Amino acid sequence: MYIGLHLVIKEDREIMFLYSAINNAFYPLEMKPLYESVGTWPVDGVDVDKLTFEAFSGNVPVGKVRASNEYGLPVWVDIPPPSREELISAARNEKAWLLTLVDTTLNTLKDAVELDMATDKEAERYTTWRKYRVLLSRIDVTKAPDIEWPDKPIE
Repeated sequence: MYIGLHLVIKEDREIMFLYSAINNAFYPLEMKPLYESVGTWPVDGVDVDKLTFEAFSGNVPVGKVRASNEYGLPVWVDIPPPSREELISAARNEKAWLLTLVDTTLNTLKDAVELDMATDKEAERYTTWRKYRVLLSRIDVTKAPDIEWPDKPIE
Protein backbone atom coordinates (compact mmCIF):
# COMPACT_ATOMS: atom_id res chain seq x y z
CA MET A 1 0.00 0.00 0.00
CA TYR A 2 2.71 2.49 0.92
CA ILE A 3 4.70 1.58 -2.20
CA GLY A 4 1.67 2.33 -4.41
CA LEU A 5 1.22 5.70 -2.73
CA HIS A 6 4.91 6.40 -3.13
CA LEU A 7 4.72 5.62 -6.84
CA VAL A 8 1.77 7.99 -7.29
CA ILE A 9 3.61 10.77 -5.51
CA LYS A 10 6.72 10.14 -7.59
CA GLU A 11 4.64 10.16 -10.79
CA ASP A 12 3.00 13.47 -9.82
CA ARG A 13 6.43 14.96 -9.11
CA GLU A 14 7.67 14.12 -12.60
CA ILE A 15 8.65 17.24 -14.51
CA MET A 16 6.01 17.63 -17.20
CA PHE A 17 5.69 21.38 -17.75
CA LEU A 18 7.66 24.53 -18.24
CA TYR A 19 6.40 27.68 -16.52
CA SER A 20 7.21 31.04 -18.10
CA ALA A 21 7.14 33.98 -15.70
CA ILE A 22 7.20 36.44 -18.61
CA ASN A 23 4.09 34.89 -20.19
CA ASN A 24 2.62 33.69 -16.88
CA ALA A 25 1.82 30.44 -18.66
CA PHE A 26 2.53 26.72 -18.57
CA TYR A 27 3.87 24.77 -21.53
CA PRO A 28 3.73 20.95 -21.76
CA LEU A 29 7.26 19.62 -22.27
CA GLU A 30 5.96 17.07 -24.75
CA MET A 31 4.98 19.96 -27.05
CA LYS A 32 8.40 21.65 -26.94
CA PRO A 33 9.32 20.63 -30.53
CA LEU A 34 6.11 22.18 -31.85
CA TYR A 35 6.64 25.45 -29.95
CA GLU A 36 10.28 25.57 -31.06
CA SER A 37 9.32 24.97 -34.69
CA VAL A 38 7.28 28.18 -34.66
CA GLY A 39 9.69 30.09 -32.43
CA THR A 40 7.43 30.43 -29.39
CA TRP A 41 9.17 28.27 -26.78
CA PRO A 42 9.82 30.63 -23.84
CA VAL A 43 13.43 31.40 -22.97
CA ASP A 44 12.70 32.16 -19.31
CA GLY A 45 11.02 28.85 -18.47
CA VAL A 46 11.36 26.93 -15.23
CA ASP A 47 10.60 23.20 -15.05
CA VAL A 48 7.60 22.36 -12.86
CA ASP A 49 5.92 19.12 -11.90
CA LYS A 50 2.33 18.03 -12.40
CA LEU A 51 1.32 18.98 -8.84
CA THR A 52 2.59 22.53 -9.31
CA PHE A 53 0.81 22.77 -12.66
CA GLU A 54 -2.46 21.55 -11.12
CA ALA A 55 -2.13 23.87 -8.13
CA PHE A 56 -1.72 26.93 -10.34
CA SER A 57 -3.87 26.14 -13.36
CA GLY A 58 -7.15 25.24 -11.69
CA ASN A 59 -9.42 27.28 -9.48
CA VAL A 60 -8.00 30.64 -8.51
CA PRO A 61 -8.32 31.49 -4.81
CA VAL A 62 -10.67 34.39 -4.11
CA GLY A 63 -8.89 37.72 -4.26
CA LYS A 64 -5.76 36.25 -5.82
CA VAL A 65 -4.08 36.21 -9.21
CA ARG A 66 -1.26 34.03 -10.51
CA ALA A 67 2.13 35.73 -10.74
CA SER A 68 5.73 34.60 -10.39
CA ASN A 69 8.19 34.81 -7.53
CA GLU A 70 11.86 35.81 -7.61
CA TYR A 71 12.76 32.29 -8.78
CA GLY A 72 10.38 32.41 -11.75
CA LEU A 73 7.92 29.98 -10.16
CA PRO A 74 4.16 30.50 -10.01
CA VAL A 75 2.65 31.95 -6.83
CA TRP A 76 -0.72 33.38 -5.81
CA VAL A 77 -0.64 37.09 -5.00
CA ASP A 78 -3.33 39.56 -3.99
CA ILE A 79 -5.17 41.15 -6.90
CA PRO A 80 -3.74 44.64 -7.18
CA PRO A 81 -6.15 47.55 -6.84
CA PRO A 82 -7.25 49.03 -10.17
CA SER A 83 -5.09 51.81 -11.56
CA ARG A 84 -6.42 55.33 -11.99
CA GLU A 85 -6.70 54.70 -15.74
CA GLU A 86 -8.69 51.50 -15.13
CA LEU A 87 -11.05 53.31 -12.75
CA ILE A 88 -11.61 56.08 -15.29
CA SER A 89 -12.17 53.55 -18.06
CA ALA A 90 -14.70 51.65 -15.92
CA ALA A 91 -16.52 54.90 -15.12
CA ARG A 92 -16.52 55.88 -18.80
CA ASN A 93 -18.00 52.47 -19.71
CA GLU A 94 -20.62 52.73 -16.97
CA LYS A 95 -21.62 56.21 -18.12
CA ALA A 96 -21.87 55.08 -21.76
CA TRP A 97 -23.97 52.06 -20.79
CA LEU A 98 -26.32 54.18 -18.66
CA LEU A 99 -26.70 56.79 -21.42
CA THR A 100 -27.57 54.02 -23.89
CA LEU A 101 -30.19 52.73 -21.47
CA VAL A 102 -31.59 56.25 -21.10
CA ASP A 103 -31.70 56.84 -24.85
CA THR A 104 -33.51 53.55 -25.44
CA THR A 105 -36.07 54.37 -22.77
CA LEU A 106 -36.53 57.94 -23.98
CA ASN A 107 -37.00 57.00 -27.64
CA THR A 108 -40.19 55.12 -26.90
CA LEU A 109 -41.51 57.76 -24.53
CA LYS A 110 -40.57 60.56 -26.94
CA ASP A 111 -42.74 59.07 -29.67
CA ALA A 112 -45.71 58.90 -27.33
CA VAL A 113 -45.18 62.50 -26.14
CA GLU A 114 -44.59 63.98 -29.60
CA LEU A 115 -47.62 62.21 -31.06
CA ASP A 116 -49.82 63.37 -28.16
CA MET A 117 -50.40 59.74 -27.27
CA ALA A 118 -48.64 59.78 -23.89
CA THR A 119 -50.51 59.10 -20.70
CA ASP A 120 -49.85 61.43 -17.77
CA LYS A 121 -47.57 58.77 -16.29
CA GLU A 122 -45.62 58.42 -19.56
CA ALA A 123 -45.22 62.20 -19.84
CA GLU A 124 -43.92 62.32 -16.26
CA ARG A 125 -41.52 59.43 -16.94
CA TYR A 126 -40.29 61.22 -20.07
CA THR A 127 -39.41 64.33 -18.09
CA THR A 128 -37.81 62.32 -15.28
CA TRP A 129 -35.64 60.31 -17.68
CA ARG A 130 -34.58 63.48 -19.54
CA LYS A 131 -33.47 65.06 -16.25
CA TYR A 132 -31.58 61.88 -15.43
CA ARG A 133 -29.84 62.03 -18.82
CA VAL A 134 -28.72 65.62 -18.17
CA LEU A 135 -27.32 64.62 -14.77
CA LEU A 136 -25.49 61.67 -16.33
CA SER A 137 -24.04 63.82 -19.09
CA ARG A 138 -22.50 66.08 -16.43
CA ILE A 139 -20.59 63.24 -14.77
CA ASP A 140 -16.83 63.83 -14.89
CA VAL A 141 -15.38 60.33 -15.24
CA THR A 142 -11.88 61.59 -14.39
CA LYS A 143 -13.04 61.84 -10.77
CA ALA A 144 -13.38 58.05 -10.53
CA PRO A 145 -13.80 56.34 -8.16
CA ASP A 146 -15.24 59.33 -6.28
CA ILE A 147 -18.27 59.80 -8.50
CA GLU A 148 -21.74 60.44 -7.16
CA TRP A 149 -23.93 58.77 -9.74
CA PRO A 150 -27.48 60.09 -9.98
CA ASP A 151 -30.24 57.69 -8.98
CA LYS A 152 -31.81 55.92 -11.92
CA PRO A 153 -35.53 56.69 -12.26
CA ILE A 154 -37.78 54.05 -10.75
CA GLU A 155 -40.01 52.33 -13.26
